[in-house]
Amino acid sequence: MGKLTKEDIILLFLDNPNKLVGEIYFENVPKSDEIRTLVCELGNPECAYYYAEYIDKKPTDETRTVASKSSKWAYDYARYIDKKPTDETRTVARKSSKWAYWYAKWVDKKPTDETRTAACKNPQCAYLYAKYVDKKPTDETRTAACQDPHEAFCYAKNVDKKPTDETRTAVSKNINGKNWYEEWENSLKKI
Repeated sequence: MGKLTKEDIILLFLDNPNKLVGEIYFENVPKSDEIRTLVCELGNPECAYYYAEYIDKKPTDETRTVASKSSKWAYDYARYIDKKPTDETRTVARKSSKWAYWYAKWVDKKPTDETRTAACKNPQCAYLYAKYVDKKPTDETRTAACQDPHEAFCYAKNVDKKPTDETRTAVSKNINGKNWYEEWENSLKKI
């Protein structure tokens, strides 16, 4: 392959109609500071991530910064390229409840106040955070999960492992949820 131009880079990374990626797809792309810079100048987080993964095969500040323009790609970069948390990737991942939860679970591998607060902007993410990251109930995650009757029920059953006034009130907003909750409470009384 001859010298790649910016147009070649755009075709290779952005205009790939099949979105084929992987080592075979990138096998003819030479590794160089010049090409990395061209890829990063595109400003596309996905392109920067794939350059780091398949061409550099290691993290660089340049590709991390561009990948960190997106919560999803910041999370992926931390998990699969850096293989550890960084302030830059965590800060961006926290902009999305979903990616904050995944970051805490798979990158930090522990709860932090910042990722918990970000996850709590979405009831399902709050419930999952409590169950799989905190591994215990907290007022913050319970309150957030209770914004949705289904998540409140799941929280009561799988995190609190008992009925609470807050989850009962949240679940009662949905007639089916109210019935599930009552059945569950009755089954607990029989134990």
